[in-house]
Amino acid sequence: MDTLVAVSTCAGRVLLSAIFIHAGVQKIRHHPLLVGVISNYRVIPEALAPAASWLLPPLELGIGAALLVPSSGSALTAAGVLLLFTAAIILNLARGRAFIDCGCFQSGLRQELGWQLVWRNGVLMAIALYSASFPARPPLVISSVAVLFGLVSYALYQALNALGANVGALRTLAAR
Repeated sequence: MDTLVAVSTCAGRVLLSAIFIHAGVQKIRHHPLLVGVISNYRVIPEALAPAASWLLPPLELGIGAALLVPSSGSALTAAGVLLLFTAAIILNLARGRAFIDCGCFQSGLRQELGWQLVWRNGVLMAIALYSASFPARPPLVISSVAVLFGLVSYALYQALNALGANVGALRTLAAR
């Protein structure tokens, strides 16, 4: 296996794993709000929102853990879940409902729906599909570099999410 492919697929899995684990933990931390967030999307019957709020966090945690073991299945599952989330975002944007919270609970910040979330999820789906294409286990040295790269990528991902969640406040400050 080419070293670049080994590093990039492993780093992608670490990035996705951290995102899914963080998302699951945040949904557990903010569980009282999760039922309302799920209901606001209006893609499932409101009566099913409480059950979905209990199923979603363990699903995300499980995907996050599974991504740490190289297999096509875990990466494809991650891509599928991201596709469902993205479809729900696009449906609500088409309905003119951009004002609702995305439910990502990234750093506890409220983030409204927008095309930037669609693009973000598209990039994450591409990473998941790429990782599914090369489910090999690289040697320890390569894995160590890849894990470090994946964690740095995750830190950058979190910084960009925080920036995206605060873009309105930043525009207000810039206008002063």
